[in-house]
Amino acid sequence: CKKDSLEITSDDHFQLVCAINFIVEERRFGSELLRIVVTHGTDTMIETAMHIKNTIKPEDWGLKPRFVIAFTGATKPERFV
Repeated sequence: CKKDSLEITSDDHFQLVCAINFIVEERRFGSELLRIVVTHGTDTMIETAMHIKNTIKPEDWGLKPRFVIAFTGATKPERFV
């Protein structure tokens, strides 16, 4: 979603989890390491990253996880873009 990180809701967290699950599910049988990058405002990035860490469990796919999720900070607020 494109919004200021101070405006992120639990529904936004849910949508991010669904998007990550979809990407991993679609590519889980590939041989290469899957890399997912999330651009996020710095005000609430830690909260979102912890939510993802606590929600997405590699063992849910029944295979050895072959993915990395990286968060990178966006220093310019969305409202100024």
